[in-house]
Amino acid sequence: MRCGECGTDFKESTRELFGETITLWTCPGCGEELVDAQELAEVQKRLLGARPERRRIVQVGNSLAVTLPRRIVDLLGLKKGDVTSISYDVEKKAFVVTIGTSSS
Repeated sequence: MRCGECGTDFKESTRELFGETITLWTCPGCGEELVDAQELAEVQKRLLGARPERRRIVQVGNSLAVTLPRRIVDLLGLKKGDVTSISYDVEKKAFVVTIGTSSS
């Protein structure tokens, strides 16, 4: 497979990402890197489901809030101002938070 930036053939390599080893393809010419989306999704699924964390509900102004663990914030690339939507799954008795895009 050739690099779309410089035309050099990619070389397969590995890299550690959040404690997981992933396969990627690196262009020796320009440093462009490609990661298989399915492999990255599987790593994210393993990391996010790796260990449940207990969180306390805190008060912020007149509202109640649940803070997010740093590892999840880093893994998902979240930042202040990102838009989310929240729903409640009655059968699972669980909140479902969907990450959107930044409102800026």
